[in-house]
Amino acid sequence: GPGSLTTGVSVTTGQGVGDGVTFSSTINGAQTLALTSGAGNVTFGGAVGATTALGAVTINAAADVTLGSTFQSSSLVQATSGSGDFEVDGALTTTNALTINSATVTLDAALTSTAGSISLTQTSGVLTLDVVGGLSSAGTIGISAVDIDIQSAFGDTGDLVTITARGDGSIGVGGATGAMTISGVELQRVRASTLELVTTGSGAITVNGVTGAQSANVDLMKLTTAASGGNVVFSGGASAFNRLTVAAGSTLDVDAAITVDAGSMSLAGTAGIELGANLTNLTPLVGVILLDSATTLTDAVTISAGSGAVTFSSAVAGRQALSVEGEGITFTGAVGTSEGA
Repeated sequence: GPGSLTTGVSVTTGQGVGDGVTFSSTINGAQTLALTSGAGNVTFGGAVGATTALGAVTINAAADVTLGSTFQSSSLVQATSGSGDFEVDGALTTTNALTINSATVTLDAALTSTAGSISLTQTSGVLTLDVVGGLSSAGTIGISAVDIDIQSAFGDTGDLVTITARGDGSIGVGGATGAMTISGVELQRVRASTLELVTTGSGAITVNGVTGAQSANVDLMKLTTAASGGNVVFSGGASAFNRLTVAAGSTLDVDAAITVDAGSMSLAGTAGIELGANLTNLTPLVGVILLDSATTLTDAVTISAGSGAVTFSSAVAGRQALSVEGEGITFTGAVGTSEGA
């Protein structure tokens, strides 16, 4: 029958597959709940916290976790990666941290953290986001997966959204493909003040033909690869963003034009920048373009910041034509080497 927590509760079962925890009816009470079921499942059959939200809920170990109805608590943290599926069948709402970490995640209802962050990790397969407004936080949404399928819009204009490709996987953006692929249509469904795409290990990021309309809902796009890791490559069609920051752990290779129109463009690569396409900042008065690593020209290039500034923070080399337009132009390092410039 219905349950009410009057004090903090901790439940630990055996470690076998059948040693699970099941709540078949409703649960209420502003108390903590900690569950450890080893290889067993955790199941909430009824509404949780519908009358009085639970306190901090912690799932220390489980195979499958099923939230069969609405769920409200101060926080929900899956502290140890689950070996099965985490299934959300009713709206899941927390005041503070909301952390899901499982082999697979099935979202059939929205996740909301009214004053905290959301961390969503799927350790295998494709994470599907197909619930309209399915992720809503007080400002931070972190997603980690091998691949992602963004079928419905999520986020808000004030959110910091980070999407990380697991297992040294690459990311393809726009018309590019990778172990994780975020098409232009999918990108348009993300609303954020900052969207950072991150790879680990040797994972590269490739961008091809992202249009201004596709990136319009993201104020700042950040592309980050691991130190001594993968390259960041712009190839194929030209790409456009509001603002852009690239931090390549290896080489930043620009073979297709890049435009921003609402702020700065900052480009860096630990192993240098190979620049073979035009860079344009259309932002009135304050449009800044910063090349923050040693730059080698691989083709004739025009860099235009209009009434803004262009800064090269390191050496510029390469036997190619370079045209720079802006109100303030700064070359900090040497210009031209034995290869010419």
